Amino acid sequence: MYNPKMKKWVQYFCTTSTFIKSNLCYATADRIEGPYTYKGTFLYFGFVSNTVSKTNLKAITGGTDSNRYYPNNSYDYKKFPNAIDPSVFYDFNGRLWMVYGSWSGGIYILELDESTGLPKHNINNGNNTDKYFGKKLAGGNHQSIEGPYILPHSGTGYYYLFVSYGGLTSNGGYQIRMFRSKNPDGPYVDARGRQFMGGNNADYGVKVMGNYNLPNLTNTYRAPGYSSTFRDKDWEY
Repeated sequence: MYNPKMKKWVQYFCTTSTFIKSNLCYATADRIEGPYTYKGTFLYFGFVSNTVSKTNLKAITGGTDSNRYYPNNSYDYKKFPNAIDPSVFYDFNGRLWMVYGSWSGGIYILELDESTGLPKHNINNGNNTDKYFGKKLAGGNHQSIEGPYILPHSGTGYYYLFVSYGGLTSNGGYQIRMFRSKNPDGPYVDARGRQFMGGNNADYGVKVMGNYNLPNLTNTYRAPGYSSTFRDKDWEY
């Protein structure tokens, strides 16, 4: 995305080694086609006692709180996210946000500082909020959910959260679900007005697309997911 304050194109991406060990990084360029220069890692996940010192957790929160993040020296992946799939957007008021997350503790959102492109970390620990990781929007308890994308739609005044459920295989039930909110940081609800903050993921979200077969075709379409949108010159999405 283009950040006008930085006067740079900024690419957000993840590095990962296991289902609970991923980091979020960023790179910048003067042109959309690059070349992009790696600028650093700004969020770390899956840390325990012998790796937390390699992160910026203490610098951001003032401590490392093992009981909160890695009780019994095991990262609490059912509560906190595995950080992949970052997606960045501007809200209706020009504030910059990043939504991210995958399985594990669910989908989270952080407000970004437009002048640096980095998280503000401007919230405190609370119910579904964490100073380091941000605010939880959906998922948790290692339910399948990933690939978040938020579309601010000025025509309706809503923010639409698209996510993917299931396993990324032809028979994994991969599919796209949608929630919406009047605020960029939620709460996001489905057509029945419910948040997915617990329970069975299949019971929450409007199903946008899944496996399907069209008449007269010999092949079926399977595992649609990792959605995004674009707007044409006529402002059609």
